[in-house]
Amino acid sequence: MPKLKTNSKLWLFLGLSLLLLASGLLSLFFSGVPLDLAQAFGHPQSSDYQILWTLRLPRILLAALVGVALSSSGVAFQSLLKNPLADPYILGVSGGAALGSALALSLDLSFIWISLSGFLGSLLILSFLYSFSLVQGRLQVERLLLSGVLFNSLSFSIILLINFLVSAEKSNRILYLMVGSLGEEPYTHLAIVAALVLLGWGVLYRATP
Repeated sequence: MPKLKTNSKLWLFLGLSLLLLASGLLSLFFSGVPLDLAQAFGHPQSSDYQILWTLRLPRILLAALVGVALSSSGVAFQSLLKNPLADPYILGVSGGAALGSALALSLDLSFIWISLSGFLGSLLILSFLYSFSLVQGRLQVERLLLSGVLFNSLSFSIILLINFLVSAEKSNRILYLMVGSLGEEPYTHLAIVAALVLLGWGVLYRATP
């Protein structure tokens, strides 16, 4: 994989940052419902103000934070395993999280338990695949990647089975969970995701040699 020079990395970072900012502004001001900017910025009781500050802005920030979290985890896996193919989807982490969340949802657990089940599912699967990929005390990266791909397919097959066995209401909730949404309590979720991203960054920074 070709290495980029420092200047190239800087320009790439600036270019992608500007692209993110531009797409965020476009999403903020241009959508299905046109906004009156005078109302949106000067009248807190107006519907334009509520749409801009209560609906669109927190969702855009939340989407950006989720993207940062996913990209950071991908960079961490690729750096740790020294393989550009390593990411949460290839390694089975996403499959374990989805399976854990689907199981918790099928049992009518609360939102916090669904989230914890997803985290524990990803952690358990990654630990199992890591142990499985150790050969004479050395990690076989190719074995880890291939087993991660296989388990990812298996986990989503199990999710489809769960989806078939539960009621129609739970089935819809599981499908909604798999697709994902930024629409529920955006500021609450924004604070939680921001705290988790900062915590993850702190751990990665401390682990940097």
